[in-house]
Amino acid sequence: MREIGKGSYSIILKLNSNKKLKVGALKTIFLSRGFYVYNGSAYSVGGLASRIKHHLEKRKRLHWHIDYLTSCGECKVLRIIVCKKRNLERDVSLEMLKEQEFIGIPKFGSTDDKVAKTHLFLIRANSEIEALKKVKKVYKKIGVKKIYTYLPSFFAI
Repeated sequence: MREIGKGSYSIILKLNSNKKLKVGALKTIFLSRGFYVYNGSAYSVGGLASRIKHHLEKRKRLHWHIDYLTSCGECKVLRIIVCKKRNLERDVSLEMLKEQEFIGIPKFGSTDDKVAKTHLFLIRANSEIEALKKVKKVYKKIGVKKIYTYLPSFFAI
C-alpha cells in the first residue's frame, strides 16, 4: 500500500438512487440520489492510505458511519481530497455548514464532534467536476494552500 502520511480527507461520492440506509446508532436515514462529500481524518497506524482504502472496500467490517454508505451497491466513490499533516475535518465541515451549496446530513460521522453536527453533506451539483470544484473551494476558503486529489484506483495498490 502506498504511504501518504496522516491528515484529513474528503471523499466525494455519488449515490445513484434514493436510499434508506441503516447506519449504526443513527438507525435508518434517508439519502436522496446525488453527489455527497464526507470529511474525515486519519492519525492512527497506517494513516490516510489505510483509512481511505478501508472506506473504499465494498466488503468490510462496518466501523465508521461512512462505511455503511460506501459499502452499498448504489454508492460510487469518485475522488478523494487529502490534506496532509493537518486535522481539518471539523473546519471543513463547519465551513460547509455555512455554504448553500452543501446540505448537512444530521449527526452523520460526527459522534465525537460536538461542534460540527455532521461530516456528511449532499452537494448541490450536477456533475462530478462541479462537486469537486465546490469542495476544493471550501478548502481554499479556510486557508488551505496545498491539497492532493486522488482517484479511488490510487488506493487499490
